[in-house]
Amino acid sequence: MAVESTQVTNNPNTPNNHVQEEIDETLKQQVEKLIEKYGENVVIIDGSKLNGAGIITDSQGHVHAPGILHQNSNSSANAIYIIEPTLEDTNPLPSDDPLPRPDDPPPPPVDPIIIAANEMGRILGDPHFYGFEGNGEYFDVMGKAGETYNLISDKDVQVNGQFIGGGATLLGDVGIKAGNDKIKFNTDRTAPTINGKQLTVGETVKLDKCTVTWDGNSLTVTTNEYEIKVSQYTMEVKTGANGVFTDGVMPHGLLGQTADENNIAQHGTGNNGEGAIEGVYTDYKVADLFSDDFKYNKYNSNKYGLNVIEEEKEEV
Repeated sequence: MAVESTQVTNNPNTPNNHVQEEIDETLKQQVEKLIEKYGENVVIIDGSKLNGAGIITDSQGHVHAPGILHQNSNSSANAIYIIEPTLEDTNPLPSDDPLPRPDDPPPPPVDPIIIAANEMGRILGDPHFYGFEGNGEYFDVMGKAGETYNLISDKDVQVNGQFIGGGATLLGDVGIKAGNDKIKFNTDRTAPTINGKQLTVGETVKLDKCTVTWDGNSLTVTTNEYEIKVSQYTMEVKTGANGVFTDGVMPHGLLGQTADENNIAQHGTGNNGEGAIEGVYTDYKVADLFSDDFKYNKYNSNKYGLNVIEEEKEEV
């Protein structure tokens, strides 16, 4: 229930009784309890626009809200008016956004949108990509040795990999950015680093957006949506029970884009993702292991939320 001061006027049919400037201790305690319990129903109004007995009326003299009235002791024109929610208005004022009453039931819970939950995607060999669909999605991206490509791009995590090799390429060093932290896996078997500091075997480090564990062979980075496990020339990524949309952003990247809502496997027809990836493989090229300067970047972004998912479904 809300009463706007611009809607409050004197009742021409009622004498303008004097409002006491001081209230006794009992009433003061009642007012304090009402403010504590119904703080959202406390309004400051022009004391000159009040009639007697603590009644607010409109320009027609209709009663709107009986309650407790207190005139400031400094005799200013303002008054504090507390509307008692237990009293029904005899002629309530219209409101586009009425305040909820204490006995209003809570809104029903909204079911979470779960997409690509408990699925696994992998990169291995020269490099072969196995998508998250879990139904045989497969394609190759050879790229070029020495270049770095985005593998997963999501709101809170970015995974880039450098391709190495001669004729055939392999997945080399991997850079993972989560929040403000940068984690690097070195394919030469030297210890991985967090923000430039080397990890020791068996060490687990909890960061703001992820937890990092190094067992001497594999580096595991666990975020709210993924468990990313990197070892020499190989990366395995598992999605969690709540899927990849808990942050309101759908992932992208050469591997990340396969964690989608359509559950349709894409099979490559060439050596660089043709027929399986959006755009061409060079669209995923980044400057270095921790860059997000590519066409489909989602890192630290709100791009492609639920509305886009619905649009994509409508187009299918």
